[in-house]
Amino acid sequence: MPSDVLKNALLTEVMRKSYTVDTEDSGDFGMPGGLDISYYGTWVSGDRACKPLFEPHPVDPSAFAFVGMHNTSVEFAEATESYATVADAKRVMAQNFAQAKGCHTFRMKDAAHGEVVRYTHSVTATRHGTIDLFLHHFNGSTAEWIYDFHMFEGRVDGEMVHIIWGSSGGKTDPSVPAFRQFQKVVGAYRAGHPRSTA
Repeated sequence: MPSDVLKNALLTEVMRKSYTVDTEDSGDFGMPGGLDISYYGTWVSGDRACKPLFEPHPVDPSAFAFVGMHNTSVEFAEATESYATVADAKRVMAQNFAQAKGCHTFRMKDAAHGEVVRYTHSVTATRHGTIDLFLHHFNGSTAEWIYDFHMFEGRVDGEMVHIIWGSSGGKTDPSVPAFRQFQKVVGAYRAGHPRSTA
């Protein structure tokens, strides 16, 4: 699926009235994809399965789109990826899940405050036919700050979306409208451009 189609799967238009768009990219250059939390800080130590969260796989820019947005209480980034085959997308998501399932605790140097924070991580997975959904929670605290952010992964056949967000409001979750928009765009495109069965 081309990047100019994937950009329509981003939440920009849906949430533009209540969010400010900080960064956008569609087909310009490759960026890290998958389970990437390096935006929040750098790896210090912890479970070996946690380290790949800071070393995401490279993404083909021609099949990738990204947006970063914020409002007064929520900051989030969303990336969409299209894989050459459904098997490729399944393999990446299964690898992400296996790595994340073995990740329970780690220490990270926070990018915003410079503190080294010990995090706990938990993940839940759901499968509905051709749709896979994973939700990751990262929680940490120090004497000064509480650190809390989340990542949503959703796959529809060979297309995947990753959303990462941190909320000072505590309850805002942009993943539901984001995944609906993603499904809508993927469904509309594949209706006229079915994947090859070869």
